[in-house]
Amino acid sequence: MAYPFSEYRKQADFGYWGPERDTWDVSEINHTRDSDILSESNWIALLELLGGEKDTVEIHRFNHWAVGWIEIIIVDTEDIDTHLKLLKAEKDYDGYPCLDEELYSNMETEAMEKYWDEISLSEKIEYMQDHEISIFSARKDIYEIDCDYLYETIREAVNS
Repeated sequence: MAYPFSEYRKQADFGYWGPERDTWDVSEINHTRDSDILSESNWIALLELLGGEKDTVEIHRFNHWAVGWIEIIIVDTEDIDTHLKLLKAEKDYDGYPCLDEELYSNMETEAMEKYWDEISLSEKIEYMQDHEISIFSARKDIYEIDCDYLYETIREAVNS
């Protein structure tokens, strides 16, 4: 559910708040420095759905003591088409946590490949031994190794 930007109480001594955004909604889909792959794919999918940053769609970034930074998307409710896209995306998100499965799958695959490429040969050999695969397979690309359980292990590693 989007929350009107005006609901956030302005404190006089808090600092610079920027221009007034009384007619804007804040998306519940955001991302942080530590966002996982699913959160990042949802962020990208929502931004693409809304047509990217424009006069009626803004990204606001805040520093945060726990997560380093957080970015939110705000949408001007006077741009009815864009606002309706936001509301529909959030309704879909409430029912199913992935806005674009293809994007998510592609990002997860890239992360798995990067993870496999960046770990040391000794770590790869350890994976092979743990999954009872020939250690000579450790030099192969991850998708050249025929072991679903290994894929699941790597998938869990990149999603944690």
